Amino acid sequence: MTAQAAAVVAAVSRTEKLALYRAMLRAARQFQSYNFRRYFVARVQRGFRERRDETDPERVVELMQRGRHELTMLRRQALVNQLYTTDKLVVE
Repeated sequence: MTAQAAAVVAAVSRTEKLALYRAMLRAARQFQSYNFRRYFVARVQRGFRERRDETDPERVVELMQRGRHELTMLRRQALVNQLYTTDKLVVE
């Protein structure tokens, strides 16, 4: 693979990573419960920070697949959380 082709693949990969990160943050912010919302936003941020320097292509693909799976879980859990709302906390 030439250097230019490698740069294109890296750019697409970076774009996909950022899109997944943004989608996961949006899903985490959909929680009605303050504690759940804070927890999942922090968890998404921490997870991406810990793995941002990953360079092994196979590991990156595995992490992206796991991230997509967790995104569907977040969306599903946020929906369930919206169905069973409670009174807002003082900190909200």
